[in-house]
Amino acid sequence: MRILVVNLYLDRERHGSSFSRLLSELEKASGAMLEPIYYTEVGDIGGYDCVVLSGTEGYLSEEETTRRFSKLASAIRESETPVLGVCGGHQLIGVAYSSRVVSLGKLVKGYREVRVLVDDEVFDGLPETIVVCESHRECVEKLPEGFSKLASSADTEIEAMKLKHPLRYGFQFHPERSDEKHPHGRVILENFFRILRR
Repeated sequence: MRILVVNLYLDRERHGSSFSRLLSELEKASGAMLEPIYYTEVGDIGGYDCVVLSGTEGYLSEEETTRRFSKLASAIRESETPVLGVCGGHQLIGVAYSSRVVSLGKLVKGYREVRVLVDDEVFDGLPETIVVCESHRECVEKLPEGFSKLASSADTEIEAMKLKHPLRYGFQFHPERSDEKHPHGRVILENFFRILRR
């Protein structure tokens, strides 16, 4: 399995540890070969089994930020390759499919409860209310056409969304930021890669 992991952090040095943690957790969950790449270097994303989009400190509610990612957004929209978006990557999937990203007017941070709304296989083995790590000030305003809303929280209406074909999963939370007390994110990543292997 070949997995392309796209770094969306604008300041790579400052957020290097966040991207490294994502790579580490993806490697553990998938057992696959990862190919990290910076978003400005992305060309054709065909030929991979999956593309994972990291978080970003950029505000996708701002035109300048969406313009930076416009080439990547087009590649997401036009490719059949499965895509998983985390936090800012989730928001970029929304933008790629013509949704807007808007400010929440506050920072949502730390481990929070999220309600699972749909019995999707990505949540196999998990309770109806999961506890996952959040770190965002913005959210996808409206579910893109063709997508299903999978999870919601008190702070964020669209915590998880899915397009069946081509396969797209977006998580507003950070499943890679799990620990022994909060393992739900790790289970979600393992389930996602199990789905890909079918």
